[in-house]
Amino acid sequence: MKHKFIYNLIFSISLAYFYNIDAREVVLLAPLPSENSLYIPQSLEFLLQKTNLTGQTQSSESLSLKNYEDIFAISQMTTDSEGASVKCSNLYIQDTQGHIILIGNISPRSGTGIYTNRDLEISNSNQVIVFSNNLARSTALDQNRSLDGGTINSRFLDIKNNNAPIYFLRNAAYSKGGAIMSGERFDLSGNKSSCIFCDNATLAVDSQGGALRAQDFNCINNLGDIVFNNNQSKSGGALSVNTTCLFSENQGNLIFKNNRTMSMHDGNGGAIDAKNTAIANNKGIISFHNNSSSYRGGAIKGAVCTIYNNNDIFFTNNSAQEGGAILIAGGGCSLTLSADKGNIVFNNNLSISPNKIYRNAVCIASDADFVVGAKLGQHILFYDPIEHDHNATNPMLINPDVEDHGCVIFSGATVDSHLKTENNLFSKCKNTIELKNGVLAIENDAGLATYKFIQTGGLVCLGSGGTLTTREKDNNKNSTLQLTNLGLILPQLITSKAETAKLWIYPSATGNTFQENTLASITVSGDLILTNEEGHSPYDDVNLSRGITRVPFLYLCDNATKVIDVASLNIEAINDHLHYGYQGVWSPYWEEYTTTPDTTSALTANTSHRVLYADWTPTGYIPNPEYRGDLVANALWQAAYNTITGLHGFTPPPNRSSLEVAGGGSGAYVSQKTRNAKPGFELFSKGYATQASRSTETNRSFALSFSQFYSEIKESESKDKVSANCYFAGAQLQIPWFYENLLTSASLGYAYSQNHVKTKNQTTNALSEGDFHSHTLGSELRCMFRERAILNLQFRPFIKTLWVRSTQGSFTETGKNSRNFKTKDPLINMTLPLGIYGYAEHEVYLKTSWEMQLAYTPTIYRQKPKINTTRIVSNGSWITSGTPVNRHAFSISIKNTTSLNRMSLSINYHGDFSKSTLCNFLNITGEIKF
Repeated sequence: MKHKFIYNLIFSISLAYFYNIDAREVVLLAPLPSENSLYIPQSLEFLLQKTNLTGQTQSSESLSLKNYEDIFAISQMTTDSEGASVKCSNLYIQDTQGHIILIGNISPRSGTGIYTNRDLEISNSNQVIVFSNNLARSTALDQNRSLDGGTINSRFLDIKNNNAPIYFLRNAAYSKGGAIMSGERFDLSGNKSSCIFCDNATLAVDSQGGALRAQDFNCINNLGDIVFNNNQSKSGGALSVNTTCLFSENQGNLIFKNNRTMSMHDGNGGAIDAKNTAIANNKGIISFHNNSSSYRGGAIKGAVCTIYNNNDIFFTNNSAQEGGAILIAGGGCSLTLSADKGNIVFNNNLSISPNKIYRNAVCIASDADFVVGAKLGQHILFYDPIEHDHNATNPMLINPDVEDHGCVIFSGATVDSHLKTENNLFSKCKNTIELKNGVLAIENDAGLATYKFIQTGGLVCLGSGGTLTTREKDNNKNSTLQLTNLGLILPQLITSKAETAKLWIYPSATGNTFQENTLASITVSGDLILTNEEGHSPYDDVNLSRGITRVPFLYLCDNATKVIDVASLNIEAINDHLHYGYQGVWSPYWEEYTTTPDTTSALTANTSHRVLYADWTPTGYIPNPEYRGDLVANALWQAAYNTITGLHGFTPPPNRSSLEVAGGGSGAYVSQKTRNAKPGFELFSKGYATQASRSTETNRSFALSFSQFYSEIKESESKDKVSANCYFAGAQLQIPWFYENLLTSASLGYAYSQNHVKTKNQTTNALSEGDFHSHTLGSELRCMFRERAILNLQFRPFIKTLWVRSTQGSFTETGKNSRNFKTKDPLINMTLPLGIYGYAEHEVYLKTSWEMQLAYTPTIYRQKPKINTTRIVSNGSWITSGTPVNRHAFSISIKNTTSLNRMSLSINYHGDFSKSTLCNFLNITGEIKF
């Protein structure tokens, strides 16, 4: 399946390497190093004199260190006690203004740096916190001694709300927790920068937690990245947690890289060994990369593992004897993988034993509930097979929730051609699998072998070389697969290197001899459906623009006495469904042949073979409204409205023989209704305007104006939007005639816009973006006739023409549903407002004037914008014209001006109202006359 996860994968791994460099590539401490082997860099020697934790505070009392300038403990050592730097009942380190640094401390018991009988809190520190090269060791190796926590040992530990990075580097303990041992609970929460555990280790053959060991560990609400790199232990290369290990609501990335367990017999959890692991609601990328376990769970081992509602998660290059990435074993077991806001990807994880090496993502080694699901637009990608061969009480559920409309995918796309063996490609299950919603895809030579398969909903999609096959269970040969909604991934099957999708009655094996299994069966019913990789319409594939013959759709590898029942499979249904994209007619047909059984291989033991072929005859192309791109055409209206805003911003001319400078703010709001199945939109615009004008003795005036606007147009249904930075420059000339009985003016403006369009497909949630520019010309001619007065009101009838022309440059979007846009016809619109102008003024404390215009505004000429739109993936083209705008409108303008000597303040509102469109323009301007 052609999913574009390579960028995120590289990004995830590169993050891990970045932090590896940040924390230094250093060699782990050798088992039980001598005191002399602990090296303190010369650059830190000056810190020895600043040490203020000297190990003398050993009491049963609580100790509070608050608002210290710095806290240092360098090369402290005890001979027969815990806590070389601090030992007390409770310790609270709060609001430290400077650094907290504990380096090179040694204790023959637990908690080399800090030991508390109960509580330890490190909070609200402002500078870097470093725990490095601390060692809990004993030369006598007294088995009765506790040697836990290379730098910290506490029952309840809180490291929270600190503002700078926190480092645990090269710490070691003999038994538990190379850096940290928490007897009850460890909360790492609310920290605003990174927390990095690097090169920590436990040294005993039965040790636990290379970086930390805790009864419960909660990593929640941290803003920075959390990194566990190059830690090692016998169990839990990075973390060993007795009950619950929780990562939740973290904003940064979670990186587990190069952690490992070293026991030759029963090392568990290369990164995490916990009874219950929960990873939920995290915003950053999560990466388990290159972790290894000598026995079980290359990345995670536990009884319960729950992963949901996260950003993208990658399990890559992890390895173990059992469970290359995840191993589930124990009582009350379950594994839940839910791709809710990002994808979950397993790639190149390995099961490594003395006898064989093969790719493996997940191994279920006990009676466990196994649930995988993906929300719409998300994927769980198994580039490595799963193993679910232990007898289970409940079926494995795929997409169990009604909202699970995403894809669970088994793919061999990343397996090298010379390694494409059954062990590297086939996921195996001796239990029942039930598909309830969404899409289950098997493709690129991957296979799914299961004892029972039930389809109560959703769609089974088979791609190139994708195989669904029966599997025996403890010598029970009556495997049954029931498919009620079968789809074929068309884009994969029409390529030149396509392999036919396959349904297979897997032969029974006796030693190395294979023979047909006559007790197994496969039943396929319902309409045959053609889909793309997401389970949606496949007809935007460019290969369908031409005729194709003998497309290999489906291969049935059956017994001599057929047990694959396709009598109720409606293959003609592939022509029944209306669709967008390339149109045409399929001509499907079956071909059948038999072979002589070869019992030396499972691939050659079956004798009955049926292949479904189809020929394609194209007839045309119909664009999908989801990709039509009306918003891009409507962006020309956005540019036009921005230009009109600039033209409306011209202020009246100053008094005779005077110069005026004006400046102020401008804004616009436009609401366009949906018409003729074209979506409506809303436009919001705001900006500023400046103007300089000069008048003569004859009351002729000339003005120059410059404006800048930021505007945004949003579709009312999809919320797709175009954002624009618009720059406007204009000029205005006003000339009175016949003793000012006739007033004329001409305005000309040009606007340049830099635009960014962002769209989201409503079916797949895929994003596309693009940048383009637009050019707009606008002009306004106005003629005001002889003035009439009624009491204190002066009136003038007027007529205007308002003309705009807008065009935009061609561009191509980026993203999964990218399109190319090129202007065919620019937008041209000319209106002819006819109305009456009124003026009144009065003076109490300040001189105040009111101006009002009422007009009927018909459109006398319009050239609709037309955009040539091409969808990149299909090369299908169409014309996009945007949403129709009504040709008749009513206009109103109201302006208030308050003057004080040579200064004045004006508020000007202009509105255009029609059946389809509501336009509002507002200018607030201050003027100074010279």
